[in-house]
Order: sequence, then C-alpha cells, then structure tokens
Amino acid sequence: MGDVDKKAFNEYFKSYTGKTITINDNYNGFIYESSKQTDLNDKVIAAAKDTQLRKRLAINAFRTINDLWNAEVAARNFITLCEDLLGKRSSCIGVGPCSVADAISQGKMYSITQHDRD
Repeated sequence: MGDVDKKAFNEYFKSYTGKTITINDNYNGFIYESSKQTDLNDKVIAAAKDTQLRKRLAINAFRTINDLWNAEVAARNFITLCEDLLGKRSSCIGVGPCSVADAISQGKMYSITQHDRD
C-alpha cells in the first residue's frame, strides 16, 4: 500500500480522484470530492463530534490493512498475477495488492503529489 493511502487511512479521509479500492466511504474512512470544500468540512465535523464513528472507522481501517493488504495476500496475488500474465489472461484480482488500478494522467499525478506535500 502506498504512502498516500496509508496517510489517508491515518486521517480517515481520502480525496476522490477516481476509483478507490481500499477506502469505502463511511466504512473504513471517508471519501470526499476534492473540488467541494463543504463535503470535506461536513465529514470532518461529523468525525470530530462522534467518538464511536471515529473508533469504527479506525477499527475497520485496521482490519482492511491487516486482512487485505498484508504480505501473505500480496505474495498470493503476485503469483496469481504472474500466472495470468504468462497465460495471457486479464488479471482476475479485484482488490488488494496487484489489482488493477485506474491510470492517472501525468498532470493529475503532479497535482496529487503536490497536495500530499502540504
């Protein structure tokens, strides 16, 4: 899992930049539309006011990392991916390590990395 997703899990939030495979809105974090400041504000306020919500998000985020994004799953998925590539098949891994990710345009990637530095 990349540093951006780990940081998002730690903060319970992720900016919506397309398909996300690790954060499920209101389950293990929040997804907000980056162009809508009020969307982020509403979710920050909700999390600040609700201790149980923060605990639930934290527990579910931990479980997602622990159960899905671990070395055993990564190794198993890597073997599956190699077998798919050697067999000239499309990858059958839906989520987790080695799953297909959406392409991010170069310009958008630059804005994402700049945002993470702030």
